[in-house]
Amino acid sequence: MRGIRYAAVVLICCLMMTESVTAAERELPRLMQNRTDDQAIHLFVKGVKEPEEITCRFGSQVCTEIGWHSLTETGEERETLVLIDNSLSTGRRYRQQIETTVLKLFEHASENEKFCIATFGETTEYQTEYTNLYKTLEDAVLAIEYRDRDTYLTDAVMEALDRWNGQEAPAVYRRIMILTDGQEAASLEHTHEELYLHLKENPCPVYTVGCNMGDPSQLSHMAVLSRITGATAYTIDRNTDEEQSEQIALSLLEDRDVLHITLVPETEWMDGSDSNAKMMFLEDGVVTGMDVCLRMPFQPETAADEKPVETPTVTTPTVTPVQPMT
Repeated sequence: MRGIRYAAVVLICCLMMTESVTAAERELPRLMQNRTDDQAIHLFVKGVKEPEEITCRFGSQVCTEIGWHSLTETGEERETLVLIDNSLSTGRRYRQQIETTVLKLFEHASENEKFCIATFGETTEYQTEYTNLYKTLEDAVLAIEYRDRDTYLTDAVMEALDRWNGQEAPAVYRRIMILTDGQEAASLEHTHEELYLHLKENPCPVYTVGCNMGDPSQLSHMAVLSRITGATAYTIDRNTDEEQSEQIALSLLEDRDVLHITLVPETEWMDGSDSNAKMMFLEDGVVTGMDVCLRMPFQPETAADEKPVETPTVTTPTVTPVQPMT
Protein backbone atom coordinates (compact mmCIF):
# COMPACT_ATOMS: atom_id res chain seq x y z
CA MET A 1 0.00 0.00 0.00
CA ARG A 2 2.83 2.34 0.89
CA GLY A 3 4.48 1.60 -2.47
CA ILE A 4 1.30 2.52 -4.36
CA ARG A 5 1.03 5.81 -2.49
CA TYR A 6 4.68 6.55 -3.16
CA ALA A 7 4.25 5.82 -6.88
CA ALA A 8 1.20 8.09 -7.01
CA VAL A 9 3.16 10.93 -5.42
CA VAL A 10 6.01 10.45 -7.89
CA LEU A 11 3.55 10.46 -10.81
CA ILE A 12 1.92 13.67 -9.61
CA CYS A 13 5.31 15.32 -9.17
CA CYS A 14 6.34 14.26 -12.68
CA LEU A 15 3.15 15.71 -14.16
CA MET A 16 3.70 18.97 -12.29
CA MET A 17 7.29 19.13 -13.51
CA THR A 18 6.19 18.44 -17.09
CA GLU A 19 3.58 21.20 -16.97
CA SER A 20 6.13 23.58 -15.44
CA VAL A 21 8.70 22.86 -18.13
CA THR A 22 6.09 23.27 -20.86
CA ALA A 23 5.06 26.66 -19.50
CA ALA A 24 8.67 27.74 -19.07
CA GLU A 25 9.64 26.74 -22.59
CA ARG A 26 6.66 28.49 -24.17
CA GLU A 27 7.34 31.94 -25.59
CA LEU A 28 5.84 34.52 -23.27
CA PRO A 29 3.28 36.92 -24.74
CA ARG A 30 4.52 40.45 -25.29
CA LEU A 31 2.69 43.56 -26.36
CA MET A 32 4.07 44.86 -29.65
CA GLN A 33 1.63 47.70 -30.15
CA ASN A 34 -1.71 49.02 -28.93
CA ARG A 35 -4.13 51.63 -30.17
CA THR A 36 -7.38 52.99 -28.78
CA ASP A 37 -10.19 54.35 -30.94
CA ASP A 38 -13.62 55.69 -30.02
CA GLN A 39 -15.12 52.27 -29.41
CA ALA A 40 -12.41 49.74 -28.52
CA ILE A 41 -8.84 48.99 -27.47
CA HIS A 42 -6.67 47.18 -30.03
CA LEU A 43 -3.67 45.14 -28.93
CA PHE A 44 -1.11 43.47 -31.18
CA VAL A 45 0.50 40.61 -29.27
CA LYS A 46 3.35 38.27 -30.18
CA GLY A 47 4.03 34.92 -28.53
CA VAL A 48 0.41 33.68 -28.64
CA LYS A 49 -0.84 32.10 -31.87
CA GLU A 50 -4.07 30.15 -31.34
CA PRO A 51 -5.44 30.76 -27.83
CA GLU A 52 -8.53 28.89 -26.69
CA GLU A 53 -9.41 31.67 -24.27
CA ILE A 54 -8.33 35.22 -23.44
CA THR A 55 -9.35 37.11 -20.31
CA CYS A 56 -8.69 40.71 -19.34
CA ARG A 57 -9.11 42.22 -15.90
CA PHE A 58 -8.95 45.90 -14.99
CA GLY A 59 -8.48 45.70 -11.23
CA SER A 60 -11.61 43.96 -9.97
CA GLN A 61 -13.48 44.54 -13.21
CA VAL A 62 -13.52 41.92 -15.97
CA CYS A 63 -13.83 42.84 -19.64
CA THR A 64 -16.38 40.44 -21.12
CA GLU A 65 -16.29 41.50 -24.77
CA ILE A 66 -13.01 40.26 -26.30
CA GLY A 67 -12.28 39.17 -29.86
CA TRP A 68 -9.06 38.04 -31.53
CA HIS A 69 -7.53 36.82 -34.77
CA SER A 70 -4.07 36.53 -36.31
CA LEU A 71 -3.06 39.05 -38.96
CA THR A 72 -2.67 36.19 -41.46
CA GLU A 73 -6.07 34.71 -40.66
CA THR A 74 -7.97 37.77 -41.89
CA GLY A 75 -5.40 39.09 -44.37
CA GLU A 76 -5.11 42.22 -42.25
CA GLU A 77 -2.87 44.96 -43.56
CA ARG A 78 0.57 45.64 -42.03
CA GLU A 79 2.79 48.67 -42.55
CA THR A 80 6.57 48.89 -42.17
CA LEU A 81 8.61 52.08 -42.32
CA VAL A 82 12.10 51.22 -43.62
CA LEU A 83 14.57 53.87 -42.39
CA ILE A 84 17.89 53.70 -44.25
CA ASP A 85 20.90 55.68 -43.08
CA ASN A 86 22.27 57.10 -46.34
CA SER A 87 25.42 58.64 -44.88
CA LEU A 88 28.74 57.94 -46.58
CA SER A 89 30.05 55.97 -43.60
CA THR A 90 27.25 53.44 -44.11
CA GLY A 91 27.03 53.46 -47.89
CA ARG A 92 30.73 53.00 -48.65
CA ARG A 93 30.89 49.61 -46.96
CA TYR A 94 27.35 48.30 -46.69
CA ARG A 95 25.31 49.52 -49.63
CA GLN A 96 25.16 46.06 -51.23
CA GLN A 97 24.19 44.27 -48.02
CA ILE A 98 21.50 46.85 -47.28
CA GLU A 99 20.01 46.59 -50.74
CA THR A 100 20.02 42.79 -50.66
CA THR A 101 18.38 42.59 -47.22
CA VAL A 102 15.50 44.97 -47.91
CA LEU A 103 14.85 43.63 -51.41
CA LYS A 104 14.63 40.09 -50.01
CA LEU A 105 12.12 41.43 -47.50
CA PHE A 106 9.96 42.87 -50.27
CA GLU A 107 10.35 39.74 -52.37
CA HIS A 108 8.93 37.41 -49.71
CA ALA A 109 6.26 39.75 -48.35
CA SER A 110 2.57 39.07 -48.88
CA GLU A 111 0.15 41.40 -50.65
CA ASN A 112 -1.16 42.64 -47.31
CA GLU A 113 2.23 44.01 -46.27
CA LYS A 114 3.03 47.56 -47.30
CA PHE A 115 6.37 49.33 -46.99
CA CYS A 116 7.54 52.92 -47.05
CA ILE A 117 11.17 53.75 -47.88
CA ALA A 118 12.78 56.72 -46.15
CA THR A 119 16.37 57.93 -45.81
CA PHE A 120 17.56 59.84 -42.78
CA GLY A 121 20.42 62.01 -41.60
CA GLU A 122 19.89 65.53 -40.32
CA THR A 123 16.33 65.19 -41.68
CA THR A 124 14.14 62.35 -42.93
CA GLU A 125 13.27 62.11 -46.62
CA TYR A 126 10.36 59.87 -47.60
CA GLN A 127 11.10 58.18 -50.92
CA THR A 128 7.77 56.36 -51.37
CA GLU A 129 4.26 56.13 -50.02
CA TYR A 130 3.19 52.90 -48.32
CA THR A 131 2.93 50.33 -51.08
CA ASN A 132 3.18 46.61 -51.79
CA LEU A 133 4.44 47.10 -55.36
CA TYR A 134 7.86 45.45 -55.59
CA LYS A 135 9.04 47.46 -58.62
CA THR A 136 8.26 50.78 -56.92
CA LEU A 137 10.12 49.75 -53.78
CA GLU A 138 13.06 48.29 -55.69
CA ASP A 139 13.50 51.43 -57.79
CA ALA A 140 13.45 53.60 -54.65
CA VAL A 141 16.08 51.48 -52.87
CA LEU A 142 18.44 51.29 -55.83
CA ALA A 143 18.14 55.05 -56.44
CA ILE A 144 19.26 56.01 -52.92
CA GLU A 145 22.29 58.33 -52.98
CA TYR A 146 24.70 58.05 -50.06
CA ARG A 147 26.22 61.40 -49.18
CA ASP A 148 28.26 63.22 -46.56
CA ARG A 149 25.78 63.96 -43.77
CA ASP A 150 25.36 63.61 -40.02
CA THR A 151 23.03 60.93 -38.70
CA TYR A 152 20.35 61.63 -36.10
CA LEU A 153 18.81 58.24 -35.43
CA THR A 154 16.90 59.20 -32.28
CA ASP A 155 15.28 62.20 -33.96
CA ALA A 156 14.30 60.11 -36.99
CA VAL A 157 12.49 57.54 -34.84
CA MET A 158 10.76 60.22 -32.76
CA GLU A 159 9.57 61.95 -35.92
CA ALA A 160 8.15 58.70 -37.30
CA LEU A 161 6.29 57.97 -34.07
CA ASP A 162 4.87 61.50 -33.94
CA ARG A 163 3.63 61.21 -37.53
CA TRP A 164 1.80 57.98 -36.71
CA ASN A 165 0.39 59.21 -33.41
CA GLY A 166 -0.97 62.29 -35.14
CA GLN A 167 -2.97 60.30 -37.68
CA GLU A 168 -6.62 59.41 -37.26
CA ALA A 169 -6.44 56.03 -38.97
CA PRO A 170 -7.89 52.55 -38.42
CA ALA A 171 -5.94 50.26 -36.09
CA VAL A 172 -3.18 48.83 -38.29
CA TYR A 173 -0.09 46.92 -37.15
CA ARG A 174 2.86 49.21 -37.77
CA ARG A 175 6.57 48.82 -37.16
CA ILE A 176 9.91 50.45 -37.94
CA MET A 177 12.95 48.81 -39.53
CA ILE A 178 16.25 50.71 -39.24
CA LEU A 179 19.44 50.03 -41.20
CA THR A 180 22.48 52.01 -40.03
CA ASP A 181 26.05 51.68 -38.78
CA GLY A 182 25.04 53.18 -35.42
CA GLN A 183 27.18 56.32 -35.69
CA GLU A 184 24.95 59.09 -34.42
CA ALA A 185 25.46 62.80 -33.85
CA ALA A 186 24.32 64.16 -30.49
CA SER A 187 20.78 65.46 -30.79
CA LEU A 188 19.76 68.83 -29.39
CA GLU A 189 16.07 67.83 -29.47
CA HIS A 190 15.71 64.33 -27.98
CA THR A 191 17.76 62.16 -25.67
CA HIS A 192 17.97 58.37 -25.79
CA GLU A 193 16.10 58.17 -22.49
CA GLU A 194 13.28 60.35 -23.84
CA LEU A 195 12.87 58.00 -26.81
CA TYR A 196 12.91 54.90 -24.58
CA LEU A 197 10.19 56.39 -22.35
CA HIS A 198 8.11 57.37 -25.38
CA LEU A 199 8.30 53.82 -26.76
CA LYS A 200 7.27 52.33 -23.43
CA GLU A 201 4.24 54.61 -23.27
CA ASN A 202 3.42 54.22 -26.99
CA PRO A 203 4.60 50.71 -27.97
CA CYS A 204 5.86 50.25 -31.52
CA PRO A 205 8.24 47.45 -32.60
CA VAL A 206 11.59 48.79 -33.79
CA TYR A 207 13.62 46.19 -35.69
CA THR A 208 17.25 47.17 -36.25
CA VAL A 209 19.88 45.95 -38.69
CA GLY A 210 23.25 47.16 -37.46
CA CYS A 211 26.15 47.48 -39.89
CA ASN A 212 29.09 46.32 -37.81
CA MET A 213 32.04 48.71 -38.11
CA GLY A 214 34.11 46.81 -35.55
CA ASP A 215 32.95 48.74 -32.48
CA PRO A 216 30.00 46.94 -30.83
CA SER A 217 29.25 49.93 -28.60
CA GLN A 218 28.05 51.88 -31.65
CA LEU A 219 25.18 49.40 -32.03
CA SER A 220 24.13 49.37 -28.36
CA HIS A 221 21.47 52.08 -28.77
CA MET A 222 19.90 50.09 -31.60
CA ALA A 223 19.91 46.92 -29.52
CA VAL A 224 18.09 48.72 -26.69
CA LEU A 225 15.45 50.06 -29.08
CA SER A 226 14.71 46.53 -30.29
CA ARG A 227 14.76 44.96 -26.85
CA ILE A 228 12.37 47.38 -25.12
CA THR A 229 9.87 47.14 -28.01
CA GLY A 230 9.82 43.33 -28.16
CA ALA A 231 11.53 43.35 -31.55
CA THR A 232 14.84 41.86 -32.74
CA ALA A 233 18.25 43.41 -33.38
CA TYR A 234 20.21 41.98 -36.30
CA THR A 235 23.82 42.57 -37.30
CA ILE A 236 25.44 42.41 -40.72
CA ASP A 237 29.09 42.76 -41.71
CA ARG A 238 31.17 42.73 -44.89
CA ASN A 239 30.92 38.92 -45.02
CA THR A 240 27.12 38.80 -44.87
CA ASP A 241 26.03 36.96 -48.01
CA GLU A 242 22.70 36.74 -49.86
CA GLU A 243 21.55 33.68 -47.93
CA GLN A 244 22.12 35.38 -44.57
CA SER A 245 20.31 38.50 -45.76
CA GLU A 246 17.39 36.32 -46.78
CA GLN A 247 17.25 34.73 -43.32
CA ILE A 248 16.99 38.19 -41.77
CA ALA A 249 14.16 39.05 -44.17
CA LEU A 250 12.26 35.84 -43.40
CA SER A 251 12.66 36.40 -39.68
CA LEU A 252 11.22 39.91 -40.04
CA LEU A 253 8.17 38.49 -41.82
CA GLU A 254 7.26 36.32 -38.83
CA ASP A 255 5.25 39.27 -37.55
CA ARG A 256 2.46 38.17 -39.87
CA ASP A 257 1.47 35.77 -37.04
CA VAL A 258 0.93 38.62 -34.56
CA LEU A 259 -2.41 38.32 -32.73
CA HIS A 260 -4.84 41.24 -33.03
CA ILE A 261 -6.98 41.46 -29.88
CA THR A 262 -9.96 43.80 -29.60
CA LEU A 263 -11.31 44.79 -26.18
CA VAL A 264 -14.63 46.62 -25.83
CA PRO A 265 -14.84 48.00 -22.27
CA GLU A 266 -18.11 48.75 -20.54
CA THR A 267 -19.50 52.15 -21.46
CA GLU A 268 -19.11 53.47 -17.90
CA TRP A 269 -15.37 52.71 -18.05
CA MET A 270 -14.83 54.80 -21.18
CA ASP A 271 -13.36 57.96 -19.65
CA GLY A 272 -10.11 58.25 -21.65
CA SER A 273 -7.94 57.33 -18.66
CA ASP A 274 -4.90 55.04 -18.56
CA SER A 275 -5.67 51.79 -16.76
CA ASN A 276 -3.52 48.84 -15.74
CA ALA A 277 -4.78 45.50 -17.02
CA LYS A 278 -3.92 41.85 -16.57
CA MET A 279 -4.20 39.73 -19.71
CA MET A 280 -4.36 35.93 -19.42
CA PHE A 281 -4.00 33.51 -22.34
CA LEU A 282 -4.97 29.82 -22.40
CA GLU A 283 -3.21 27.94 -25.20
CA ASP A 284 -2.66 24.17 -25.42
CA GLY A 285 -3.57 23.81 -21.77
CA VAL A 286 -0.95 26.34 -20.63
CA VAL A 287 -1.85 29.70 -19.10
CA THR A 288 0.45 32.68 -19.58
CA GLY A 289 -0.04 36.25 -18.48
CA MET A 290 0.91 39.79 -19.44
CA ASP A 291 0.59 43.09 -17.55
CA VAL A 292 -0.19 46.13 -19.70
CA CYS A 293 -1.24 49.74 -19.33
CA LEU A 294 -4.05 50.63 -21.74
CA ARG A 295 -5.86 53.82 -22.57
CA MET A 296 -9.63 53.63 -22.32
CA PRO A 297 -11.79 54.93 -25.15
CA PHE A 298 -13.39 58.28 -24.45
CA GLN A 299 -17.14 58.55 -24.73
CA PRO A 300 -18.33 62.16 -24.43
CA GLU A 301 -21.76 62.63 -22.95
CA THR A 302 -24.47 62.86 -25.58
CA ALA A 303 -27.67 64.79 -25.30
CA ALA A 304 -29.50 61.54 -24.54
CA ASP A 305 -27.15 60.82 -21.65
CA GLU A 306 -27.45 64.23 -20.11
CA LYS A 307 -29.93 64.82 -17.31
CA PRO A 308 -32.98 66.57 -18.74
CA VAL A 309 -33.62 70.10 -17.59
CA GLU A 310 -36.70 70.28 -15.43
CA THR A 311 -39.33 72.74 -16.63
CA PRO A 312 -40.81 74.74 -13.75
CA THR A 313 -44.47 74.02 -13.11
CA VAL A 314 -46.75 77.04 -13.24
CA THR A 315 -49.66 76.69 -10.85
CA THR A 316 -52.86 78.47 -11.86
CA PRO A 317 -54.76 79.73 -8.83
CA THR A 318 -58.26 78.34 -8.39
CA VAL A 319 -60.95 81.04 -8.26
CA THR A 320 -63.97 80.18 -6.12
CA PRO A 321 -67.09 81.96 -7.33
CA VAL A 322 -68.79 84.18 -4.79
CA GLN A 323 -72.24 82.93 -3.85
CA PRO A 324 -74.96 85.58 -4.10
CA MET A 325 -76.48 86.71 -0.79
CA THR A 326 -80.05 85.82 -0.15
